[in-house]
Amino acid sequence: MHETSKLQFLLEEPLLGPLRRLSRLERRELQRKQTSLNLARDMSAERRRATGHKVLLCRCEECARRRRITIGPQTVFKVEFSFKNIDSEYFSEVLEYYCQLHAIDGYIIFSDKGDVAHGVMEGSSQSLSAVMEWIWEKGENHIDQPLSRNVHFSWLMVASLPTRRRFGELDKVPLHTEYEDSSDSEPHDSESSELQ
Repeated sequence: MHETSKLQFLLEEPLLGPLRRLSRLERRELQRKQTSLNLARDMSAERRRATGHKVLLCRCEECARRRRITIGPQTVFKVEFSFKNIDSEYFSEVLEYYCQLHAIDGYIIFSDKGDVAHGVMEGSSQSLSAVMEWIWEKGENHIDQPLSRNVHFSWLMVASLPTRRRFGELDKVPLHTEYEDSSDSEPHDSESSELQ
């Protein structure tokens, strides 16, 4: 039984009889450790390098087997992106071409004016890195300077299957929808609902 299983047992089975129950502080500490172990197990190597996280991976056979299954050659990575101050009407065509060239799936949504775009790219880590590198190098031809303020990438998650939407299926939405305050609405998993 590795450390995660031990922590789960302690959290789910309170100690009875002559032994005392866990105090609230002890339960909180165990939950914190369990969360840290789960993050260490689930975060990809790319995410750890990008964010500077230093984590310890469980070295038991079961966790090693899960890592080999989860992160492999066929793994689909997802990157959320947003671009502001797009000044070229050909940007969407060029981006679509490069994504298709590198076998990247996903979607992109433009504002009514066409100067703001956001969406998700999916593919292998090498393909995503190649497209992101192209945008950083050649984006000055399509996006206002400085690119560091107008271009944003965020590695989201790992999935087993790509989305059903493809680049080339471009949508237009009102600009104000990107800034709506959703604090009063019920929480929901927007990422999973968009990608289903």
